[in-house]
Amino acid sequence: MPLDPVPDAYAKKIMPGGWWIDPKVIKEGRDIYFGDAHPLVACHSCHGQDGRPVNSGGGLRDQNNVSRFSDSYWYWRVAEGIPKTPMTPWKSLLTEDQIWKVIAFIHTFSHKGKPSQHKDYKVEARSKKITVKDLAPMMLVPAGEFTMGSNEGNDDEKPVHQINLNAYYIDKYEVTVRQYEEFLEANSFDPPPSWTTMAHPSYENRPVVNVDWKDANNYCKWAGKRLPTEAEWEKAARGTDQRIYPWGNDAPSPQRANYGKTTWNNHAALVPVGQLEDGKSPYGIYDLAGNVWEWVSDWYDPDYYTTSPVRNPAGPETGKYKVLRGGSWDLAPENLRSAHRDFNVSSTADYDSPAYRNFNSGFRCAKSP
Repeated sequence: MPLDPVPDAYAKKIMPGGWWIDPKVIKEGRDIYFGDAHPLVACHSCHGQDGRPVNSGGGLRDQNNVSRFSDSYWYWRVAEGIPKTPMTPWKSLLTEDQIWKVIAFIHTFSHKGKPSQHKDYKVEARSKKITVKDLAPMMLVPAGEFTMGSNEGNDDEKPVHQINLNAYYIDKYEVTVRQYEEFLEANSFDPPPSWTTMAHPSYENRPVVNVDWKDANNYCKWAGKRLPTEAEWEKAARGTDQRIYPWGNDAPSPQRANYGKTTWNNHAALVPVGQLEDGKSPYGIYDLAGNVWEWVSDWYDPDYYTTSPVRNPAGPETGKYKVLRGGSWDLAPENLRSAHRDFNVSSTADYDSPAYRNFNSGFRCAKSP
């Protein structure tokens, strides 16, 4: 998850010199963590014996996670606690030195139980939210390189290649029925097939479907945004650590993604956007696996990866099909991989044609800073 900014009151807090790797400090921090130094402070009751969460708190064993935390972030969270969690503010029970000592001990969880040099720690650009005409929250995906494609996937996912993207914003959620309804009310476009059923109040927070590429593109233009490129979509889903799915490398589950259903049931096959907390991507973006396929801006070419530019690729200049990403509610779990590509004819003059608008295709928008 993206990190909250450290309040000004804590922004200049720094671990005392040498304490990150001082065995005596770490031993005293251990006594605090396990409640031996103060009976009312027992961090292990939530974070576990070695940083593996019990009921709350988490990620303390994962160096990729804790390496994002600055000195000031560590101190602020231990001192003030985390709202809406069992973690209480320890500043009322611990001195500043004691807080630093328990932080030094906790730090060893992500380094196989051994003290580590603080050089592992790095500053992370926080994902930012912005709003535009449709009032949908967006998340910032920072500029930089990521690995695109998969050598273990289908032929059109090969070869794996490095791509460098500028920073961009992307919708935190798939565009919903309610958002699309506002678009229709403000314009003269025809509603998609089965709109009367889809627009029932009980479905308004579920993704809009039955939209072709042109519908999705028109909505994004109206909202002051655009469709993401295929590369932008994949980076938003996978991050920079080559994960298989938005949440990591573990297999899909109903807590992470909506998939494997066999009955549409008048829009009830979809789940409301933002409901599956365990399925979020590294940038805090929801439903990038399952629920609905998502249109992107690129034309489809199965061989495009062999000639793709390394910086900000936008797909072929022309084509017959447009790319879809992310899988949908009616697919098997292996089709939810973030590198998996699909495609369909972009639009049709026949607005009721199921070949181009169907119950498993929706979209989300992107925007350049």
